[in-house]
Amino acid sequence: MPITFGAVGDIISVCLLVKDLVDALDEARGSKAEYQSVIRELWILDRALLEIDLLSRTHGNGATPELRSLCETEAVERFRVKIAGTSASLQMLLATASVNLLALSKDVKEQLSQLVQSSGQRATSQQALLLDVRGRIDNATQQITHGNTALDKVSDALRLD
Repeated sequence: MPITFGAVGDIISVCLLVKDLVDALDEARGSKAEYQSVIRELWILDRALLEIDLLSRTHGNGATPELRSLCETEAVERFRVKIAGTSASLQMLLATASVNLLALSKDVKEQLSQLVQSSGQRATSQQALLLDVRGRIDNATQQITHGNTALDKVSDALRLD
């Protein structure tokens, strides 16, 4: 399928699509080696398309026959097939990453919920222990007060004799 030099807008659109794909992959946290490899290939593709755009603008309709034949060969069709395959692979990788992120998010939420519940139970248990300690301190204080009262009475009785 031939590409004419009048299709500069199409080339620019493909360049923008490539840049969007690269940006999306760059924003993915924890990208694996496959992502980085795809990003490099997309940057190479983007560079090649920009060079084609520059050549088409420079030579316009007066392009050399060699340049026209390069743009009108089966290589362009193979290139499109390869891009379609790469695009499908990228979509599959992104879908897999999304599923993994959803599963990880679910696990984190469950763990957080369990920690919150456990924390509440521990707080209740600690509060009960503190109330028990406070009761024992109050009891000890009363016993000391009674002991001091008894000691004062004994002391007063001994002074009177």
